[in-house]
Amino acid sequence: MNRFHKLTIENFQSHKFTEIEFSDGLNVFVGPSDSGKSAILRALRWVLMNIPRGQDFIYKGAKQCRVILTMLNGTQITRVRGGSINRYILTLPDEEEQIFEGFGNTVPDEIKQVHQIEALKIDQELYELHFSKQLESPFLLFDSPQSKAKVIGRISGAHLIDQARKKTGQDRLAIQQETKHLFNQMNELEQKLEPYQILPSLEKQLEKAEQKYNQVHHFSQVKESYQALFHRLQKVEQEKHENSRIMKQLKQIPQLQSDLKKVENQYMIYRQLKRLNLQYRRVLLDKDRCDQTITRTKNLPVIEQGIDEIIEKKNRLLQLKQLHQRNQLLLKQKAHITQKWIQLKEIPKALEVVPPIENTIFRLKKLMLLHTKYENWMTERQEHLSMVNRYQHVKRVTNVTLPTLEEKQNQLRRLNELSARWADMKWRLQKGKKYCKERKTDIERLTAEWADILTKRGTCPTCGTMIDDQVMTHIMEEINGGSTHGTVGRKD
Repeated sequence: MNRFHKLTIENFQSHKFTEIEFSDGLNVFVGPSDSGKSAILRALRWVLMNIPRGQDFIYKGAKQCRVILTMLNGTQITRVRGGSINRYILTLPDEEEQIFEGFGNTVPDEIKQVHQIEALKIDQELYELHFSKQLESPFLLFDSPQSKAKVIGRISGAHLIDQARKKTGQDRLAIQQETKHLFNQMNELEQKLEPYQILPSLEKQLEKAEQKYNQVHHFSQVKESYQALFHRLQKVEQEKHENSRIMKQLKQIPQLQSDLKKVENQYMIYRQLKRLNLQYRRVLLDKDRCDQTITRTKNLPVIEQGIDEIIEKKNRLLQLKQLHQRNQLLLKQKAHITQKWIQLKEIPKALEVVPPIENTIFRLKKLMLLHTKYENWMTERQEHLSMVNRYQHVKRVTNVTLPTLEEKQNQLRRLNELSARWADMKWRLQKGKKYCKERKTDIERLTAEWADILTKRGTCPTCGTMIDDQVMTHIMEEINGGSTHGTVGRKD
């Protein structure tokens, strides 16, 4: 155990220089009045607790005073005061000394840890348990029972139970208020969420509307391409009318019909390779158009229309093959007509008519092919126009329904945020309830232990009153919330 070993006093009150070595056990200072006995206690109190304040205790004529307290383990606590100097010096064995300044009216924590002597503060009043003044009555002898109970309870640590119970009650009340507030917020949020229970169905409707809008946008592009084809078709019709007029003029030459057929056969034989090349290119173009049409229509809800178009393209390809077979027959006829043509060289007028007839025949064949394409295009145009008419209501959906759905979507986002807050509040409530339950269990356990200690002791540790079963029952009722809600040791 660490205790006082030596006290050195320099220029403190009536002591110019005094050195005292303490012995084991009780130390008593004996001497006549005004010989400095009380000054020794004041010096010891000053070095330990920084009391008294000021500089009135400095020896008359001296500039500063010093008090050195040496502990049994060699630790020295030095208190110096004078002029502008106000410091503590702590010297530990085998360590450098520590100087403390600017501590005001308190004592540095490092000094307190060495001597472990400190005044007890109860209800804004300081009790110096280790020092007594001259002519002061014995410790707590004339104090009130309440003050005695508080001081003894503070010394024994019984006040910690009262502080813990008081703090737990405050925490429980705050948690109850917060729980009530959170439950109210949760109810309000549930009421606000009720009108938006249909939001999932509205979200599905919004997705369907967006799909239809994309389909209509695609159909609009298809419509524009068909309109361009329609303009081209009008030009083809004008050429057709012009060719019809020419054909009417050719009907006025009946004597040349037989020759025309021969020349036509000869022309088909002569242009065989070129026409086959053109047909092959047309087939490639038709194939590309079919591929493009399939790509554009693969996402359409009605797949059968695309299948019909493919079947129609296939029929056209078969027609082209049939035309190719006819061309083969015409080539044979052309070879036969070529022989006849050699025999007809002496007819110059017929030769002059051949070039215009060749041009007319070529244009006529071209018009026949364009007429077939025109019929197919008209059929496709009617189908797409009917499809566009079916989706005319999408414009109303885009202009009216979509803004409303966007507003609903924003509301849904805000509701999701409120839902997250509600989940967080719910988690905090659960955590608060768990905390209250744990604290309640701790209070019950500590109360039971305290009751066992009092029962075994048989007397009150603060006032010494006897405790029997009846008194113990009354105390436990008060702790558990009796009629007065009072606790042992409190005024109320």
